[in-house]
Amino acid sequence: MLRVVVTGARGLLGSYIADALAGHSHIEVVQFVRAGTAQVGDTPEHGVDLTDERQTEAALAAVKPDAVIHAAGRVHGTPLQLFRDNTVTTVVLANAMLRACQSAVLSVLGSAAEYGRPRSEKRISEDHPCRPVGSYGHAKLAAANYLSAAAQHGLRYNLVRVFNPVGEVNSSDQVLGAFIAKAVKLFDAPPPRTIAMGRLDAIRDFIAMKDLLKLIEQLLEGRISGELVNACSGEGYRIRELIQFLVNTSKREFNIVEQGQPPMQGHEDIIIGDPTRFFALSGLTTPTPIWETLSGAWLRAVADNDTEENQAVVTSGQSAAN
Repeated sequence: MLRVVVTGARGLLGSYIADALAGHSHIEVVQFVRAGTAQVGDTPEHGVDLTDERQTEAALAAVKPDAVIHAAGRVHGTPLQLFRDNTVTTVVLANAMLRACQSAVLSVLGSAAEYGRPRSEKRISEDHPCRPVGSYGHAKLAAANYLSAAAQHGLRYNLVRVFNPVGEVNSSDQVLGAFIAKAVKLFDAPPPRTIAMGRLDAIRDFIAMKDLLKLIEQLLEGRISGELVNACSGEGYRIRELIQFLVNTSKREFNIVEQGQPPMQGHEDIIIGDPTRFFALSGLTTPTPIWETLSGAWLRAVADNDTEENQAVVTSGQSAAN
């Protein structure tokens, strides 16, 4: 039996990972969630403040994991919040593992934001220089740099730099998830169904959540450590093109208003990863088509929205059929 701790187990990536691993009979999943929020259920939960060294070490000593997947973190917030929830938690967790379970392998979910804005349109490989431009990217890179220091004291770890994950369920903090959340709320509204978005000119690399899970599973199964890998598809899509696909899938008309200034001519915002190492480690040969993932995401969002509306009707004392 392989015992695996998943931090941030109620977050977007953490919940996907915890649910996927729980489906394996030979893997025991232990979920670390925010302190004071642990619940009783089929999967053990521990409320842990990952900025508290003693509490984190005690939790790991009690669980004795074979591996830890560090999916806890924050994408938006103040610089202090971003460094606390991304950098400090990683430092505390790494140090606690060195004291409580040194033989366990730590796999940390990093971000493509660590690379910043590339100066060419070439695919970004793992040896590309890191030049983050925002607090989030700097916080994730600071965490990554500390892992290298901890490795000198015996920490076994992997760093997975995740590009733009897309699954059936998505966060409204991400551009595609934000559009889907807004669009399903207007699904049955009369035209014009106006949706305000930021600029959609950027070209990004989107990775299917199922492909990321395949990598995580392979790292665990192979007891692999010492890897730096970009979790990416190697394919770039203009965000506007993906939004239009979602509009076509919805079979509704939407008036999409892009806010902000378009990029200057010759200054394309393009970030695409090199998936060579990702494919080698995950066993994949091609990425899951983005169109397949987006279709599933739209259908799931519509179904979830219908369920929420029906529940609201029933709660208000009306018949769901009215």
